[in-house]
Formats: sequence, C-alpha cells, structure tokens
Amino acid sequence: KNEKTIDATQFEFKEFLPRLDLVSVRAIEDAQDRVIYGNLKNEKKNLSDLHKKVLGTIAKSRSQGVSQFGLREMLGMDGKTVFHYLKKLDQLGLIVKEEVYQQGLNTRMIFLKKFASKSDTEEDLFQAESAVICRIADFKENVIKKLKEAPDNWMSLINLVRSLGYTSKRIERWARVRIAELHHQGVIEKFIAFDGKNKQHVVRLVQQKNAENVPENNQEMAQSEKHQFICRDLPIDYIFYQDLLEAGEKGLSRQDIINKYPFLDPVLSLNFFDNITIPSKDPSLLKYLVNRTEEFEGRTRQFRYYEFEAWQALNEKRGTIVPDWNQRPLIK
Repeated sequence: KNEKTIDATQFEFKEFLPRLDLVSVRAIEDAQDRVIYGNLKNEKKNLSDLHKKVLGTIAKSRSQGVSQFGLREMLGMDGKTVFHYLKKLDQLGLIVKEEVYQQGLNTRMIFLKKFASKSDTEEDLFQAESAVICRIADFKENVIKKLKEAPDNWMSLINLVRSLGYTSKRIERWARVRIAELHHQGVIEKFIAFDGKNKQHVVRLVQQKNAENVPENNQEMAQSEKHQFICRDLPIDYIFYQDLLEAGEKGLSRQDIINKYPFLDPVLSLNFFDNITIPSKDPSLLKYLVNRTEEFEGRTRQFRYYEFEAWQALNEKRGTIVPDWNQRPLIK
C-alpha cells in the first residue's frame, strides 16, 4: 500500500475488499524470477535494468505475446533500441519469436519462453476481427490432429477448413494458403480426387515411419543412408554406371542421380548420360551401351536410361525381342 509492503494475512477477506482500490498485489521477486527466467535465473545478474524492463513487459503479455512494434510503443523506444535488447534476450533463450496471424496480417510475435508453447484457450485460437491471434504452430498442430482423426487420414479441403472453425471468407482464404504451405513442406499432401462424377480438392496426412517398429539394424541402415557420400578413388562414370545396374528394369533418370548426389555438379551426370548412349566403334564396348526411353510428366520431358540386360528383359515383357549386343552391326 502506497509502495509499502503490508502483511495481507492480518486482514480477513471482508476487511480486505474495501482496500482493493488502494492496494496493489505483487508476487515476491523470487517467485517472479522463477516464472520469467526459469532455469536461466543466474543470467539475471548479467542483464541491465532496461533488459529486465523489456523482459518484464513481454512477460506481462503472457500467451497473447507482443509484437516488436507494440513493444516499442509501450516502452517509448525506437525500433533499433528495442531490437538491441531483444537480440540479447533471444540469444539467452529467454524469449521466443513466432509467426502468427493477427488482425488480418501475418506477423511475428514475441513471447516469454514459458508461454511460447500454447495459446490460452483452444476456442480463441482464431478471431481475425479482434486482437486475438492464431499461431502458425497451433494451426499446423490442429490440421494434423484433424487429419489423424479422419478416416484413412484424409479429408476434403473444404471440410478440413470448416472443421477448424473458420467461417469468415478472409479467414478461409488464409487457411487455404497455410495448408498449401504445409503441402510444400511435406507435412501433408494436397491433390485433386475424382470419383467418376465430381472432382474435389483433398488433403491427406503424410505417413511418417515409426522408428519404434523398425529393427535396430534397419535403424542403423537408415541413419547411414542420411550421410551422403561418394568414393573419391573411383571414376565418377563407374559410380553412375553401378547405380544404373542397381536400378535394373526400373531404369534411372538424370534426376535420380541429382537427388542421390546433390553435392555433385549436375553437369557430371549430363555428360555421363550424353556419352553413354553413343555407340562405340570398338565392338567389345557395345555390351556397355545404354538405351533410353522418353517420358513426360505434365509438360516436363525426361529420359530414362537402362543398361543392356535390363533393356532386354523389359522388352521381352512387352513382346519385343532385342538382339544380343554381339549381333548388332558395327559402326564404321
């Protein structure tokens, strides 16, 4: 009371009520520090008074967060000064910046780390006409949750948007854009389904492999595959040709090589495939001649390459007989 600490335990509740206009309630400093700093309490001594003031203002915003512009207005500082103090707090891990949707705009909000994981209520995740925000992380989590609950983990796009509780046309457009982003990130699949009569946009959850059900030796293999490497002591043409042999009747496209060896110059695979389809004048090298087919994916054209034995087997299944390499006419 009047900036002096009083012992509230000496009052009964009825006696305390008339004094509410004159009394402010504050947690003891140690309790505040536990909420604001958590395990980083020792970092408090390294912060200036202005750092603490900025951090305290962010803490008061709780789960609603505060934008950098809003923080600037509250503290009466210019943008560069606010950024300077936020930078150190961010480096220490005391605050978190998240992408959110607020009042019809995508922006970044600043939260105290304690309040950065969840919004206050599930009902108030999205109200575009008010100051209540929708966090991108919450939106993603809700989409995945709805698809997991749906039969076969898929829903029509319009039903998915409606199930999230979005009714405004502007909000629906925003949700569709975010769903498209999740599709590009590989979290979900968005495609057009046709049942013979009608076409509709459908969203399906991408199935993730469960590591718990994979044997230990398979897990080790999966981990080793993540480390992309290539043997430096072997000619690059030899390595590409071994990949071609491994592909067998499936064939190998240049894009397959680029995906497998993203760290190599794509020109190397281009030169390899251009040269290996040219018949050699040396008859002993004809067995290494590679055949190719042309295929289209939409408007994209690409070639698929086959080594000779795979090419023979593929044509036999199609009813076409390909003569052995030693029966081919020599090139003069």
